[in-house]
Amino acid sequence: MAKQEGSPASKLPLQKKLLFALIPAVVIFTAAELVLRVIDFQSPVADPYESFVLHKPLFTLDGDTFHTAASRHRYFHDQSLAKAKPTDVVRFFAVGGSTTYGSKLPDPLQDNYSALLARELENENPGLRFEAINCGGIAYASYRLVGIVEECLAYSPDFMIVMTGHNEFLEARHYRELRAGSRQLWYHLRLAHFMLHLRERLWPRAAADLQQSQDGKMALAADYIAERYIVRDDREIRYTLEHYTQNLERIAELCREHKTPLVLCTVPSNLRDWEPFATEPGGGLTVEQLDNYLDQLRSLFDEQQHDKALTLSRTVVEQDPRSAIFHFIAAECLVALGRKSEARESYVLAKDTDAFPHRALSSFNNSVREIASGPLVYLFDAEALFAAESPDGIPGNNLFLDNCHPNPGGHDILAQALKEIVLEHILKDD
Repeated sequence: MAKQEGSPASKLPLQKKLLFALIPAVVIFTAAELVLRVIDFQSPVADPYESFVLHKPLFTLDGDTFHTAASRHRYFHDQSLAKAKPTDVVRFFAVGGSTTYGSKLPDPLQDNYSALLARELENENPGLRFEAINCGGIAYASYRLVGIVEECLAYSPDFMIVMTGHNEFLEARHYRELRAGSRQLWYHLRLAHFMLHLRERLWPRAAADLQQSQDGKMALAADYIAERYIVRDDREIRYTLEHYTQNLERIAELCREHKTPLVLCTVPSNLRDWEPFATEPGGGLTVEQLDNYLDQLRSLFDEQQHDKALTLSRTVVEQDPRSAIFHFIAAECLVALGRKSEARESYVLAKDTDAFPHRALSSFNNSVREIASGPLVYLFDAEALFAAESPDGIPGNNLFLDNCHPNPGGHDILAQALKEIVLEHILKDD
């Protein structure tokens, strides 16, 4: 009898062996995916606008003290806090962008509103020390701040302050996939969501290391202006507002889950003394036509013919309501004519139609007002406060250093108003 050289299985081609080996894995994968869909598993760390966003810690532990991670010193203050909060300390975190950071102040860390607030509260509460941890990140938008809030809630805060809104359009996030109505296939897989969620829970440091460092990719306003980066797509504006709203809702939800009071702030802007960054022709107008209109308006202004200049600027915005600079010119004309309430409306329109929106849109502040309600979430309407503190209700260089960064007096006003909110709503039972 001839000797058998092997079993039938050994004669299978390599491709078929691999195929048969994969079948059990595919069955298990499909079953797991179906189960997760049936129970409607949603990963809390998955961002539907930014794909999977993993948080890289802002603070690192060294012994019994947390320090700002060295890789974050370019955008955040170098600070430290004790792992075990002392019993006589009221600790709070101020989270936001460069306004919270204290950009352009003589001493950004000590002159910003959160540091001023801590000193004001100590004056009102002898025997207590108020520890202000400044988590203002230069050029940071709200989606970057969600993870920072979640991290800081683990450091025993007595309350949180969040002020964000100026940087939502700063990075070139166009939501192309959402606009196209499609995303990567893997994003739709609930199993991918589950594995990401599990990895963050079991190995948070490893999960953080997976995140590609985005700091090097960030650009400031000047970079985008140099590149002529502009936004006029109404869909992009809508998606950015939806993303911003979702981020703030998530922050409010996190604070409620941790039973930590949250002060959610609108963000004020320089209206009177800051022209729109960019105006892009629309409504059938060409660049040459806009330049011609601007030349005519300059002449009318020089001749102090404000009525005629107002009529001409309004003629332009009737053709193209998104012509930001002409809203601003109309506002200037109305001020000269003594029609201050109408002027404020035109200044706001100039801000909201800016083709490079580097000041919070009115719709963003309205979203804050809607979210800041319910238990443990308190509204601080800083936009309304700055209007009330400004001539004719039009904030300008009286409170600002530039388009959006408050001057020392502006930070003092913020701190005084925040003190009243904290005393009334957060410390009243202590």
